[in-house]
Amino acid sequence: VVQAGITPADLLLIYQELDEDGDGLLDLREFRKMFQLLKIEMGENMSARIFDKLDADGEGTIDFEEMLVGMFPTHKIILMIQRAASQAKNSTTEVVLGRVSVSDSWGDAAQGQKTMGG
Repeated sequence: VVQAGITPADLLLIYQELDEDGDGLLDLREFRKMFQLLKIEMGENMSARIFDKLDADGEGTIDFEEMLVGMFPTHKIILMIQRAASQAKNSTTEVVLGRVSVSDSWGDAAQGQKTMGG
C-alpha cells in the first residue's frame, strides 16, 4: 500500500469505500477488495495472511486503527499521544505547555506556573 503511494488520509477513504456494510469493520472479503482496487496482484492465501497480521485483536475483522497501524506503524505513536491527550482532557487535572490547571471539587481552577527545580 505504501509502495503504491497511499497516504494515511488516502487509506481512510479506501477503508470507507471497502466497508460495504458500513459497520466500521472490514471482514476478509471486504479487505481482499483493496488489492483489486489498487490493482495489486495478490493471491487469496497471501491476502488472508496479511489480514491475520493486521487483525491485532484476533476478532476476525479489521477496524481502521488496526489497518492504519499495520500499514503505517509510526502512526501507533500518534494514536497513543492522541489517546493520552483525550484522557487528560477528561480528567480533573490538565497540564498544558508548562502551565498546570487543577480544578477543585467546586469547579474553581487554581493555576500555577511550573518552574525548573521547584
